[in-house]
Amino acid sequence: STGSTGDLADLRIGFFTQFIGYLSTLAAVPMIMEDYRDRREFIKLRFGVELEELPEQVAPVIATIPKYVEEVKRLLG
Repeated sequence: STGSTGDLADLRIGFFTQFIGYLSTLAAVPMIMEDYRDRREFIKLRFGVELEELPEQVAPVIATIPKYVEEVKRLLG
């Protein structure tokens, strides 16, 4: 919200609208890992870890989903 003069709730809702796409992509990582075996270099550059380490790397981000869902519910009233 740096420099914003808008309503904080509106800013948070806007943030979650974008962020949910990012989270849903990360949540799919364990299911699509087999498809990325031939793109190891891409995974290493994008996430900074080897393919096999990716689920452990993204798990903390995925674990935030319930907290964010509760905040969105509260914001939407």
